[in-house]
Amino acid sequence: MRRAKVAATILAALLLVLLVLGYQQYNEPITLSVPACGIEVECEEVFTPRSARLQAVIDKPGIAAWYGKYILDHAGQEFQGLWNIQTGDQVILGTARYRCIAITTGYSDWGIRAKDGELPDADLYLCTCVPGGEEFEIYIVGLEREQS
Repeated sequence: MRRAKVAATILAALLLVLLVLGYQQYNEPITLSVPACGIEVECEEVFTPRSARLQAVIDKPGIAAWYGKYILDHAGQEFQGLWNIQTGDQVILGTARYRCIAITTGYSDWGIRAKDGELPDADLYLCTCVPGGEEFEIYIVGLEREQS
C-alpha cells in the first residue's frame, strides 16, 4: 500500500513537471513580421479574453497580444504604420506565412467587429487603434495563410 502511494506521488509530480514545461514551451513568444510596414514584434499568447489580462499584454512595450485569431497592439507601439499595409503584402508569424487579403475598420468594444457588421473571412486578423479615430475604433487587417 505504501509503495502504491509513493508511486502515485512520484507520478503526479512528474505529470506536474511535464505540464509546467509544456506550458512554458507553448507560451513562448512568437515573432510577427510585416516587412512592408517595418513591423517586427514578439507576440504573447493570451488564453483568456478577460479584458484586463488582454489589455495588460497589449500595453506592454515590445509585445503584441495574440488571442485566438487576433493579434492586437497599440498603433503608437509596435503596430505603428500597420495602416500602410496593402492587399497582397506578406505577413510572417513564426514560420507561417500569410498574405493580406482584406483591410477594414471596426470596433473593439464588444469583441472585434467590422463597422459594416461583418468581418472579412480570414485565417488571422491584425488589429490596432485608428490614430485620431473614435473611441474603440480599430483598424482590422485580414490575413490568409499561404499554402506551403
